[in-house]
Order: sequence, then structure tokens, then C-alpha cells
Amino acid sequence: MNKSNKIWVLSLFSILIIVSVIGFFVKSNFKDSGLSGVKQFRDFDNIDIRITSPLGKINEELSFNQYNDHMDDIVKILSNSSLIAVVEPTGKLDIGEQSLGQEFIVKSIIKGNLSVGDQANVFLFSGFSVDNRSRVQYDEVVNLMKPSNEYLIFLEESQLNGYTNKNNFLSVVPPSYFNLSQTESQLVTTLDIKWKNNSDSEFFVSTQRILDEVYRLKEILFAQYNLNK
Repeated sequence: MNKSNKIWVLSLFSILIIVSVIGFFVKSNFKDSGLSGVKQFRDFDNIDIRITSPLGKINEELSFNQYNDHMDDIVKILSNSSLIAVVEPTGKLDIGEQSLGQEFIVKSIIKGNLSVGDQANVFLFSGFSVDNRSRVQYDEVVNLMKPSNEYLIFLEESQLNGYTNKNNFLSVVPPSYFNLSQTESQLVTTLDIKWKNNSDSEFFVSTQRILDEVYRLKEILFAQYNLNK
């Protein structure tokens, strides 16, 4: 083996060792937080979760304008989703580092290739993470879907479905699903607030005017698909 090949092999092994070490520490930290044992919605009862990314907390004006100035664009993006349906979550979860999957059953189909009764998963942009003190953080604007509730969803099919034979879908824009019966959410006015204190909220938003815009979006979509009750 010539010198250049030796350097290449040594570099490759060094990278593998570094990746393995990083993976070990991430896995250990993730396990210590309790998330590795979460398979169902009810498993969150004994885990201390913090809400860290309420909409508008970083830049309130920008967040407000995204909805107030671009409502028609957001509606159009959601309406062009490959899957639009009313679904009911089963409570089964697929959680990884910065990955959150939620299983649902299709109750009625508006647009897409699924049928009533089909099971599928929605994966959100961020989901959960663990800070340097092994505390669990919830990094989404929309709350988890609650079992026994029905939701209007707007999702894009995962490009990997053809290779995995699974029905996995991705969130389009936050929020990508809306509770059919819920009409209120508590404001999250401080960072690092406990999820249990706001677990009944549909959205995690920092100011009332932004929350009003999110619910205005919801009303527009419900009217468009004749779901107003």
C-alpha cells in the first residue's frame, strides 16, 4: 500500500471513530432523558418536557407578518399538499433525535392516494431534542396530536416510501395539522416552560395577535373544506 492510500485509510478510520464516539454520546444522552422508552402518547406522563420554540418568541414582528402578510400564500401551499385528509392519531410515536413521527388512521380523504382506514405516519420538522443537562425539549410550534381527537392534515409524501413500502408523510409548513374540535390555546410567554402546563394547547405561540392569525388560517381552511361546526 503506497503512502497516499495509507493516509486515505487512516483518515477514513479516524472519521469512523469520531462518528462512532459522537453517536455513542448522543445515544447515551437521549437514553438518559427517558425519550428512548417513549412509544405511545401516554408514555409522556413521567417525562419533564420543556417548550423551547414558541412561535414569535425570537422575532414576534416577523412571525406575525409571515401570517398576516402571506395568508393567501400559506393557504395555497397547504392546499397543494399531496395528502389532505381527516385523521385520528393512534397515539403510537416514532421518536429519534430531532425526529418525531406520529401514527394516524385516515377517517376521510379529501386528496391523496390513501383510503379510509389506512394507517400512516406524519413526521414533523424537529420534534424533540435533549439539552446539555439531559432535559427533554419540544421544538415544534404545533403540539402533538392527541388520541381520540380528529385532525385536518396537510402533508407531503416521503420520497422514501417507494423503497420502504411505508406510508410516511412530512409536514408541509407549520402547522400542518389542525384539531377539528379545539378552538383555544394558552400563550407561551416565556422560554423553557413545562409542556405539562400547556399540554392541552393546540399551538405554542408567544403573543395573542400571532395566535389569532394562526386560528384565522385554521378558520379559512375549515371553511374551504366544509369542516366548520
